[in-house]
Parts: sequence; C-alpha cells; structure tokens
Amino acid sequence: GDFSCAFSVANNMKCSGNPIAGTWVVDPVTSEYVLESCSAGYQKLVPGCNPCRRCPGGLEWCTTAEYIYDEDYTCQKCAAGGECNGASMRAFNGLYVLGVKWKHDGQGRMALVECPVGHQLIN
Repeated sequence: GDFSCAFSVANNMKCSGNPIAGTWVVDPVTSEYVLESCSAGYQKLVPGCNPCRRCPGGLEWCTTAEYIYDEDYTCQKCAAGGECNGASMRAFNGLYVLGVKWKHDGQGRMALVECPVGHQLIN
C-alpha cells in the first residue's frame, strides 16, 4: 500500500485519521522520518522505514488470538494453556495470578513450564 501519508508532519503522524503505529524519529542526515520501534503488540515487518503490523486477535483475551514477544519476532499463535489479545499472552481461567510460569524459547515463542499448586502441567 501507499504509506506516504505516514511521513507527513502536517498529518500529526496520522494516516486517514488513524494514528501511525510505532515510534518515528527524524534521521539527522536525511531529515526523513524513520521507524525506530513498534508499539507493544505490533510486529516490525521489515527493518527500516516500514509500518508496524498488529498481531491478529483484537483487544479481547481469547485462545484464538495471537501474541508477540517483542517487535524483533513474528506474531505467534497462542500457546496451549494460554489466552492472547493480539499483543500479550497469559494463562487462562485466572491462573496467571496463581504462579503460572512461561519460558521464552529464543525464537519468539513462549511455553508453559510451571503450573500453580494443585494444577498439573500436560505437554
């Protein structure tokens, strides 16, 4: 698509009335706006001057949404035992407040590694 409006200061960092995702900074050499980082829950599509993409799933917590560990990784399907909101992942049924532990695998995916007392980890 055409992202030319993303670079217009006159648009107050909005395109078609919608805010442009991410943190944009002015390059001191070229005086052009470049994407520095994406907002939480957004994936940087290609390094450099490209838009950020929100992970599928919307803003509601559900098992069919996706999550992203951080902008340097791709969006991931919600892991077994989790619920996602397009940005983050947590254990469902309120177990996230009881001591569930997740581990990052170094490739953008999270895995459930410990359940709270009275619950069993099933892989």
